[in-house]
Amino acid sequence: MAKELLALRDFPPFVRFELEERLRRKIFAAFANRVAEAEVGIHPEIFWRSVEEEFERSRYELIFGTLSGTVLHALERGPLEAKELLERNPKLSPYSIYHALVKLKHKQLIHKKDGRWELRKGHFEHLSVSELAKIIDLRQRGCRRKNALSMTDVQMATYLWPEYGRAADRAGTSSLSATYGRYYGDHFALARAVKEWARGDPPLHASSGRQDNSVLQGAV
Repeated sequence: MAKELLALRDFPPFVRFELEERLRRKIFAAFANRVAEAEVGIHPEIFWRSVEEEFERSRYELIFGTLSGTVLHALERGPLEAKELLERNPKLSPYSIYHALVKLKHKQLIHKKDGRWELRKGHFEHLSVSELAKIIDLRQRGCRRKNALSMTDVQMATYLWPEYGRAADRAGTSSLSATYGRYYGDHFALARAVKEWARGDPPLHASSGRQDNSVLQGAV
């Protein structure tokens, strides 16, 4: 039987957060999977130039790690053979280079043509929620672990952050009001709340929040 499309708005208000635990977790899992690659409304090139200057590292290293990022950054300048990559990065072992190339090919970030590895263009033409969440996490090292949060929790909070204040505005209520619910001072505070929502403990303002989210389409 084909899975039916289901959005959070399909649930009436009085049952929207009173779902059976297994179904609720399934909805949040689908939400989390789709949120990671959602686009953020920030000009990507301006953002990445600022971030590279801030961390003094390439965008490739920040998102993909030192090894894979070094390989991708080198290929950004043009196609290279594996031995040329080794020559340009003498501190990396042949095994490390080979492992990185296989991994990046599997992720479809690079491909081989005429014996040379080429970078697939276009990855940073858009800024995704997962990338923004990664930078937020790097800016406050240790904060995520201190709060026992996963990157998925931070990604969901990053996606919901712009909507957090808008939900109160639509209801004509200040986000600092006690009737609105808890005030979330940063992404990590909101991420803790999101983690609790998945367990079935929504804030007072949840039902007035975003209910037409296309990311939730096909949740179950």
